[in-house]
Amino acid sequence: MANEVSNPSKKNSKTKKYFINIAIVLTMAVLVGYLTLKDNFGDVASALGQADVRYIIFILIAMFLYYLVDGVIIFILARLYTTHYKVHRGLAVAFIGQFYSDITPSSSGGQIAQANTMRKQKVEVSTAASILVMHFIIFQVVLMLFGLLAMILKFKTLILTSQPIVVFNISLPIWVLALIGFIINAAVISGLLIMSYSSKIHNFVINTGVNLAWRLHLVRSPEKTRARLQVTTENFRIELRRLQSNIPVTILITIIFAIRFLIIYSIPYLVGLTLKVDMTGQYWNSVFMYSFLQMITSLVPLPGAAGISEYMFQQLFIGIFQTKALVASAQILWRFFTFYFGLIIGGFVSAFYHSRMENEEDYAFASKTFVDIQRETFEARKASSDFMYRTSSLSTREVEEKIKKFKTSVFSRKEKDDDEKDDNKKP
Repeated sequence: MANEVSNPSKKNSKTKKYFINIAIVLTMAVLVGYLTLKDNFGDVASALGQADVRYIIFILIAMFLYYLVDGVIIFILARLYTTHYKVHRGLAVAFIGQFYSDITPSSSGGQIAQANTMRKQKVEVSTAASILVMHFIIFQVVLMLFGLLAMILKFKTLILTSQPIVVFNISLPIWVLALIGFIINAAVISGLLIMSYSSKIHNFVINTGVNLAWRLHLVRSPEKTRARLQVTTENFRIELRRLQSNIPVTILITIIFAIRFLIIYSIPYLVGLTLKVDMTGQYWNSVFMYSFLQMITSLVPLPGAAGISEYMFQQLFIGIFQTKALVASAQILWRFFTFYFGLIIGGFVSAFYHSRMENEEDYAFASKTFVDIQRETFEARKASSDFMYRTSSLSTREVEEKIKKFKTSVFSRKEKDDDEKDDNKKP
């Protein structure tokens, strides 16, 4: 009887949180819209009214390609396990992940929603967890590489063209936040990579590092933090090993991820063309400014970084769009296509596709965190990863043996031919 009472309570609590998060996003959208338009409504309306519709079509195509590419990535990873997975399923998972990432703090709800969707697509939960962890690894690596390129090629441009952040009459250069965001993102992925390869560093961070963070009041519960970090690192290790067992696939997905980033990073440039701004020579400036923007918004725990993204866009892109009216107009278009477009389409897909909650099992699954899923499926995924790695190593050795035999055969035949030639030359 207690379960019957508690389950509806969990359902209502989960649904309530989602509605609250959506309300936060919409409230911030209205607030930002008001602040953006209150001083230059006429100029912004004029700029939007003169927009080139042809480029809006290009932007819509680009955004669909963005989600389609993500669906293709999920499809390729899924095909490592099954031949029955289809691209349209991967596309649905991409939209659903975007929707739940947008309405949860720090994008925390995206992966568990995707795992639940794949479970309903008849994909094993352990397989879904593997796919999503590998997706996360390559995503973070490519994100860091773009961030590194931005720091090397355009950091000076960032300093010279961006506007500082002003809070309570205190001015803070925006490059400081971009640098902090890059360092944190680079530290996360590099730390996980190092901890995956070095047990000594892994043990040091798990024990000494977490204790130090607790003493500095950076973490509340050292035991929970230690357990979560342990699960994350171990899962990172086994999926990294799986990626090493499929080097051609890993390279292919890395290239596809780079294309995916380029598509989304190109949207401000297309927005500039839409608003008939002279964007000559501004493509890479636009791309890397977006990279800086992503580094900064990764620090914001609000759903969809609502409010902060819009403000930071204007401070970063003022050097490209020149006037407040144009950068405000660009921000409105950019935010709609890169955030609200995915939120709306993802919401419809989530409502009518396999991700919707239909029974107690669905709600029980959705109440878990992605860390819980990784912990529960760890043994199964470790076994399959080890098997795949051994198979890959065996295949490599077989290839090496065949090459060695081929070389031996060729050289022995050559030596025999040389000997025969020498015999023929003798009188």
